[in-house]
Amino acid sequence: MKAICHCDQCSGTLAQKAGRRLREAELRLRRRFLEDLRGWRRGNQDEWILAAHSLLVEAEAPPELIPDPRRVRVTSLAKERCFGCVDRQKNIWIDLSSVFYQRAKEGDLLPLASLLLHEAYHVQHGPDEPGAYAQQLNFVKRAGADDALITFVEHAARRHV
Repeated sequence: MKAICHCDQCSGTLAQKAGRRLREAELRLRRRFLEDLRGWRRGNQDEWILAAHSLLVEAEAPPELIPDPRRVRVTSLAKERCFGCVDRQKNIWIDLSSVFYQRAKEGDLLPLASLLLHEAYHVQHGPDEPGAYAQQLNFVKRAGADDALITFVEHAARRHV
């Protein structure tokens, strides 16, 4: 058990602020530790998600299709056989082993940004795949994507029509 001093010198505002900062730091560390145990991390703690988010903002994607990075989760979705998905709480899950995420790590953020936009469409409109692919295709074309990415999105869209 920890002894707590209640004298005027120890309980002043500086001591209270320092104690609060220490508790907040401990909570952040505990949260990060638990996330590591769970096997996923938040998008606002992932440099590639944040960079792709910035690209969506800079490319002037529709604001309702720019997800809040705090609602993005990064993990392995190999069992799910998908690059990304949305859960019941409207969190976006991104597969860190997907080609979209790997290309972001190699410096090409556009595929990951387009995937975030696609999944954000589902957050807003539900399981409407044709609508999500139409928005994604429109975005990659406006953003100047290479032919390979445009073709990939077009083929995926055809599979879901």
